[in-house]
Amino acid sequence: MLQLLCVRRPRVLLLECAWTRCLQIRGQGGTPPPKHLRFWAEHEDGIVLQRRKEGADFSSIATVLDRTADSVRARYGRFLDSKPPRINSEQALTQHQDEVIIQRMCEGVATRLIAKELHRSVSQVRNRCSVLQFRPDVPEAAFARYSRPRSKLGALDRPEAEALIERRYGEGKTLKAIASELQCNATTVWRWFSSMGLSRKQRTGFEGKGLSDPEIQTILRRRSEGWTYPAIASELGRTMGSVRYCLRRQRILEFTRKPRRAFTPDEDQELLKLHRGGNTHSETGKLLGRAPSVVGRRLKQLENPRLSDPPRWTTEEVEDLVTQYDRGVPIRVIAAALERDCELVKAKLQLTLVRRGRTDWSPVNPARGAS
Repeated sequence: MLQLLCVRRPRVLLLECAWTRCLQIRGQGGTPPPKHLRFWAEHEDGIVLQRRKEGADFSSIATVLDRTADSVRARYGRFLDSKPPRINSEQALTQHQDEVIIQRMCEGVATRLIAKELHRSVSQVRNRCSVLQFRPDVPEAAFARYSRPRSKLGALDRPEAEALIERRYGEGKTLKAIASELQCNATTVWRWFSSMGLSRKQRTGFEGKGLSDPEIQTILRRRSEGWTYPAIASELGRTMGSVRYCLRRQRILEFTRKPRRAFTPDEDQELLKLHRGGNTHSETGKLLGRAPSVVGRRLKQLENPRLSDPPRWTTEEVEDLVTQYDRGVPIRVIAAALERDCELVKAKLQLTLVRRGRTDWSPVNPARGAS
């Protein structure tokens, strides 16, 4: 073998020769070559049973029968073992077993003990209990240990349940409020609601309607009293998103920004003089009554002026912008008349409408100005 490996041959041919020689050496040993699988005979089954009764192991029986130990073990375990077969855990429970489960649950017996009595798995008994609790003929005492109220959804037929959910949803109640009324999980109501096949208009019936003025006043009053978003939404039969949007919109309408004081030419000259004198932004800000960040930003603008920066909006331009918009003039025409960028004009118009409490600010009406 060593001589074979030392021969100067290509590597692939060398490995093939080594493997061939190993097969030849293995064939000369006492291990017989593998045989084809053959069927079990009746006398072989008798030998296996007899030797197992005498206490022989599978290896010795395999030597007598000229088979492998794994095949003997599989034959004995599947066809020859006299032990009773295991109960199929997937087998459905009978009506008598259901009555036993209900009776034991009323007595307060644990689930694992019921499963042991019925020769079932614990998970199968628990799943069956979750189904039995929706039956109207099952007493509530059977599931009182779970300290959870009985669901009213199980006592209704499918048409009645769908009609009730659709009616409550049309009244403006959320799915969570409907689930609270039916004393069941919100996920269960959502599954029923999804399978009802309602149209898009029916599914967004009350959600698509805007909040009325009394509802807005109620939201503001409850929020000032310390109510949470879910509590306000539950009282009004709205979603938390609509309540949150109403409050956010109200904050935007009531927001008043302090007017920024523009730099005068004299202040610009004083700012440059202090900066050249070696003063820091904080010291300069204290002398001019400005914030350090404002001082640094103004210095950058003075040192590197950009020609593309648009001039500030005057009061006359703002009034002209709103007037032209109310007349229906397109945004592009207004921007061309004011010699400003169209996007900047649109942003300024939207901000102005918000500050004045207008409701047609988001988005700017495309029929009158987006084109």
